[in-house]
Amino acid sequence: MDDGLANKSVRAIMQDKQGYLWFGTEQGLSRFDGLNLTNYQADRNSSLSGNYITALTLDSQGNLWIGTSEHGLNKYLPAQDAFESLNSSNSQLSSNLINALTADNQSIWIGTNQGLESYDLKTQTFSIIKTYQADNKELPHAQITTLLITRENKLWVGTKKGLAFLDRQKQHLVRINLPEKIQPRVQSLAEDNQGNLWVGTSQGLYFYHDKNKKFIKQDKIITNQFILALLVDNSGNLWVGTLADGVYKIDAKNNYSHYVNDSADDKSLGGTGLLSIFQDLSGTIWMGTYEAGVHWVDPTVLSMVLMTIASVQ
Repeated sequence: MDDGLANKSVRAIMQDKQGYLWFGTEQGLSRFDGLNLTNYQADRNSSLSGNYITALTLDSQGNLWIGTSEHGLNKYLPAQDAFESLNSSNSQLSSNLINALTADNQSIWIGTNQGLESYDLKTQTFSIIKTYQADNKELPHAQITTLLITRENKLWVGTKKGLAFLDRQKQHLVRINLPEKIQPRVQSLAEDNQGNLWVGTSQGLYFYHDKNKKFIKQDKIITNQFILALLVDNSGNLWVGTLADGVYKIDAKNNYSHYVNDSADDKSLGGTGLLSIFQDLSGTIWMGTYEAGVHWVDPTVLSMVLMTIASVQ
């Protein structure tokens, strides 16, 4: 336990239509109402199928979906304060090892250890979009690590060894190679206000100009860091969470702030690893760390102060 959270490693953050914040941890799911935390754990007090939460998303109807590492997909049922579990045993879901989720108007998109699939919200059926094969020219690797749907409804797919996007008309994936001989692990994706793509990888940060179809490695500020989380906030700032070097905030003019752990400052970033970054409806930035719980910051104040969730009173 850390600050009342189900666990101190927070891999996913989401806000539902009622305004509750949800934190997916390695030992359960936590809901925050602004004052108090409610924890849901499979082996204790809930119908949650598994405790290692890997991904959270909201569908077009405002329902919260939860991905787990070994126990499939869950849908939260607010009226019952319970969860509906969908897995390979009771549904057409092909793999219970879920790494990434996102949603559009019609579907939930699911990245697993075996490829990409979707769940049709109207028919309530699963479809396998692509599984990995050794001679596959579409999917770079079987393990899908992150998903992003852009404002123009383009679905980007990050994998353990490279990047692809879904051609929706032909319903097949198109591989896009980063400028590296060995394709890196793509761990995070974000779209900026100009419609360009930011790609966080095991070998650093890349910028992709969609119209020019070119990647540019961004190594002047962040050098060869393993990028775990990306967020473009409401003001157009890029937040970059790393494995071992804290979090960076970069504005449109490449001015940046760098937040790291300072053992002498109890308001500094806890630990060095950032697993998730999320902006809520009020504009607050929430950061899920590796083994240090959740921090939040108000980006509108000139002097930013990182605060743990225990300090939100």
